[in-house]
Amino acid sequence: MSKRIHKIFALLLVIIMILGMLPEKALATEKRGQVRVIVENTTYWKDDGAPWDGKLVDMWVDIDNESTMMSAVVDALKNYEQEGAEYNYIASINGLAQFDGGGTSGWMGSLNDWFVDQGFGAITVADGTLEAGD
Repeated sequence: MSKRIHKIFALLLVIIMILGMLPEKALATEKRGQVRVIVENTTYWKDDGAPWDGKLVDMWVDIDNESTMMSAVVDALKNYEQEGAEYNYIASINGLAQFDGGGTSGWMGSLNDWFVDQGFGAITVADGTLEAGD
């Protein structure tokens, strides 16, 4: 083997040894608790043509340092169809879309009983606007 290959091999071994000494927490995103996500339709009823009404989801979702309000909603909706979250705007949840209930209808979100005035992606664990228990 050439000297260059020996040096690369030695460098790789050093990196592997250093990574092996790090605690597992240093390599993983640390869990920061849970937030409660409730998805419900309380304004447009099945009798009026909605595909569903009432509570669709009511669950606690794990959060970590990378979590946002939007990622928590997406996690809670993993067993349902949703459209728009990748653009930080929920357009439809399980067949119930914006404007289905009229020209001014759409999905709204609240955090600790207050309607938010920014996109769900802007509410983060990293900046302290999303915390365990919310």
